[in-house]
Amino acid sequence: MNRTHHLTAFLIQNWFRLILISLMALTVGLFAIIVPKAAAADRFAVGSAVNAATLPSNFTRVTVASGLSHPVQTRFTPSGDMYIADQCGTIHRFHNSVKATPDVIVIPNTQCDAERGLLG
Repeated sequence: MNRTHHLTAFLIQNWFRLILISLMALTVGLFAIIVPKAAAADRFAVGSAVNAATLPSNFTRVTVASGLSHPVQTRFTPSGDMYIADQCGTIHRFHNSVKATPDVIVIPNTQCDAERGLLG
């Protein structure tokens, strides 16, 4: 009987630990789901103060490259040329904000939907 008593006590003690760990995991999981949604509800809204940048009064927005469909990477050379990789497999070169022709590299048959193509 002594052995049975120890086995029963061991099983009850481990059963209690299993229930306690399960309840703790459930609590942490619910906390991880509920709290971020409540805290970040308006944090990333377009007009929110968190998302707004404070720019100097003399700030001017200038377009340095246009005519790109899906730019994913930019590199500059010492001469000032700018190379822009497009997700669909083309690497463009811009000199003084003017696109140089022909394109530097065109990789044919590049699938660029979703997360395919050149992604930096």
